[in-house]
Amino acid sequence: MRANAYRRGAALGLSLVAALVACAGGEEGGEPPDETRDPPPDASMPSDVADADDASADDAGDAALAMLCSMHGWCAPEVPDPAPTFVDLWPLATTAFAVSTDGVLQLEDERWVYVNDRVPFARAVWAATPDDVWVAGQYGRIVHGVRAGGAWQWTEERLGDERTPIAIWGAGAGSTDVYVLDEHHIFRRVVRPGGSIAWEEELVDPLPDDVGPVNAWSHQRNLVAIGGTGAGDVWISGRRGAACRYLAHKSEGQYSVVADCAVECTEGIGCMGTPRPPEYFDRIHPVAAFYTPSSGRAVTFSGIDLVRFAREPAGTYAVERFALAGWPAYAQSIWGASDTELYVGARAQVVHAGDATPDGGALAISSIALNGAPLRADFRVRGTSATNIWAFGGRYAVHKTKP
Repeated sequence: MRANAYRRGAALGLSLVAALVACAGGEEGGEPPDETRDPPPDASMPSDVADADDASADDAGDAALAMLCSMHGWCAPEVPDPAPTFVDLWPLATTAFAVSTDGVLQLEDERWVYVNDRVPFARAVWAATPDDVWVAGQYGRIVHGVRAGGAWQWTEERLGDERTPIAIWGAGAGSTDVYVLDEHHIFRRVVRPGGSIAWEEELVDPLPDDVGPVNAWSHQRNLVAIGGTGAGDVWISGRRGAACRYLAHKSEGQYSVVADCAVECTEGIGCMGTPRPPEYFDRIHPVAAFYTPSSGRAVTFSGIDLVRFAREPAGTYAVERFALAGWPAYAQSIWGASDTELYVGARAQVVHAGDATPDGGALAISSIALNGAPLRADFRVRGTSATNIWAFGGRYAVHKTKP
């Protein structure tokens, strides 16, 4: 196993040049990079940004090292040396798991510890309990870790070498009801009579996969995220081609496709086969991140608008959409402790709304800058409560435990 040598903060000794390289590859579903409109990084004040940009690598590391928590309470736990690249992170009430390019880590006493460094190219993580974690890796590898008597035992299952998982999620503590997404398919783990394991495909797309690249004229379903509140409330998001949103909901064992294009999407004229896309579609950069504040409800965003879906007793879906001021460019993810309090992860910053309503206030920066030193990465946000929230991306994972 890897020796857990430590350093303070999340990659605090890296040069800004290396950090810029790390942030060049955005999260899937995000807006493609545009060097001409790259937003300023989050910092405690504008002069800090200029100073950090001009500083040497050592200066940048020292500046962040001097303050392990930002002015808004985001703190960087100790990380192993060399610092990991945080590919995915799953929080629990008392701990958190993460996967890096080198393996699986768990948070122990505000310190990241490798619990398995033999899962190369890990891509997604979900944990049922502090002693039960699932990891999806390249070549269709699904690794399950269970800790008993203080020791981890690991087993491996396979989707198939041709599969590249992008997300994994399960229905709750003690559950073996686990789902995995690859780019175009949904798989659910099934225990068959006799105890054999199978990963069975669900909600098969009625439109065939394209052979060519994804573009505005493609009809491929491209999946991005999965989540929910339990076995009877599962949401799956993505896009159709490069231009239209896709959202499906599994309620009490039955799937409903909430948002989709009828056939093809063509830039400028919407979706063929329908007079116009539903109002919650967005034909420009359709990010597919969402969170589920309660059963039957999903919250996402489209452009500068917040969009809420709610399943009604008749099985139809109500949609509410309204603009929020202060929306960041290059938004990557969204998470909230409720319908109205939410955080948005974006490029080099996190923003917060305490009252996300049509008449509420604007989004405002929740600073993740450590002593004014910007953290340059595309950030995703996940949490379990208003006092347990993580922002992570690239070499950084910062933790907020106070409202």
